[in-house]
Amino acid sequence: EKKVDAVIEFASDWRPHRLFLLGDVFDLFSWSPFGDAKPDMFGIIDELRAGKEFLARLRGAVGEDCKIYLTLGNHESRATRLGSAIPAIRDFIAEHLVSDMGFDELGVRYFAYGGYVDFLGFVITHGLWHSTALFGSINVAKRMMERFDSSGVSGHVHQRATVGSSSPERSRSWHIVG
Repeated sequence: EKKVDAVIEFASDWRPHRLFLLGDVFDLFSWSPFGDAKPDMFGIIDELRAGKEFLARLRGAVGEDCKIYLTLGNHESRATRLGSAIPAIRDFIAEHLVSDMGFDELGVRYFAYGGYVDFLGFVITHGLWHSTALFGSINVAKRMMERFDSSGVSGHVHQRATVGSSSPERSRSWHIVG
């Protein structure tokens, strides 16, 4: 709770015109195939409520004029992955889950997992399937820079890294922020 309060306070002081969120705002831990998900600890409704409350507080802190962009992460995609196991309910889950997350009512423009925002030639994305266990965080940054052929930023791998490339024609860099 202290970390969330610090983020809200910073956003309120900063009052940006645009805010880019890199995903995993909604954990959906109770639907996780990993770890010891304990449905009795908290349920999906509690998780949706907490994520929506955070976005509402963030919206209040930055004001209505700020454009908020959210690239959905692998945690939010747990809902569509669960639905893909039962195709008949995939679209139902995706539609209602997005509605319950409150993006439209809070004025949050969102992009599906794997999607990205191209802001003046700078790519902003959650990050993709690249694993630091396979490649290491520096190599993930390099792979992202090569994939998008651009400078950019991503998260997802829970480590920080920056890689750059320069030539007489152009320079680019990719930043992994956690």
